[in-house]
Parts: sequence; C-alpha cells; structure tokens
Amino acid sequence: MRHRVGLALTGTALLCLGGLGLILASTAGGRPVLDPWLSRFTRNDGFWPIVGFACWAVMLTGLLWLVGQVRSALGRRIALVDSATRMLTRAAARGLAGDIKGLPGVCDVTVRFTGIAEDHCVQLLVVCDEAADLGVLRARIEGPMSRFRHLVAMEGLPAVVRFRVYYRKQCLA
Repeated sequence: MRHRVGLALTGTALLCLGGLGLILASTAGGRPVLDPWLSRFTRNDGFWPIVGFACWAVMLTGLLWLVGQVRSALGRRIALVDSATRMLTRAAARGLAGDIKGLPGVCDVTVRFTGIAEDHCVQLLVVCDEAADLGVLRARIEGPMSRFRHLVAMEGLPAVVRFRVYYRKQCLA
C-alpha cells in the first residue's frame, strides 16, 4: 500500500512539473525558458536525444508496471476457471478443511486456493494447540492433501502449510 501512495505522489509531482513547464513555455513570448547558463547544455547535439531516451525509458518502465498491476488485478477479479471447476474446488477445500480439523490438536483450518491459471497453489493455515506435535501433524496432513489433489485433478499441486500455535485456553477445540 505504501508503494502505491509513493508512486501516486511521484506521478502527481511529475504531472505538475510537466504542466508548469508547458505554462512557462507558452507564456514566455519568444524569450528562452531556460536560464542562459543552462541553455548552453541544450545546444550540445547529444543533449535532446539523451533527454528523449531517458523520458522514453521512464515511460516504458511505468507502462510495464501498469500492465503488471492490471494483470494482477484481473487475476484476482476474473474467474480463470469455469463454474463447475470452481464449485468442485470449493467442495474439495471444505472436505480438506474438515479432514484436517479432525486431526488431534487442530483447532481450526483455513484453506485458500490461489494462483493464476497455469500456476495454482493451495495455502493451508492450521491453528493448533500447544500440545500438538507439528511434525506428526504435518505428516498426517499428507493423506487429506493427496485426496484433495486427486479430487481437483491436479496431482502436482503445490501446498504451503503454515502452523499457528495457541497456548493454553486460547484454542476452543
């Protein structure tokens, strides 16, 4: 979020400076806009091509960033799979969460199916109490996870498992 605010402020400042430059150039009435000391650099044959290339590079960088932002926003808002696949995935995710919640020491499970069409991933947040053996729990998650992969027909689907441990009386299992 902070990056977007900084980019917005930088873009606004550059827009204002460009507008100020246009206003100064239009009200100059034939007089040079630049100070004579600065204008001696502009008479150099390489100055304006370098300025043009720098402006082009900044524009291209901004355009590529903007395309990346649009692609990211569309990936979050547009369904990349059909409704039947989406319903099957949701049902399989509920089943996966139920299977993992049934394991000893697990209080809650959150399952997220993320990624874009060619790069899916399952993210699991497993909330467990302090007495749970995380190594054993991780090994026991493999069974439900392999069933989930089989149900959604993605045998090579990667999974990210994060454990959150609650201590004494914070877990309402």
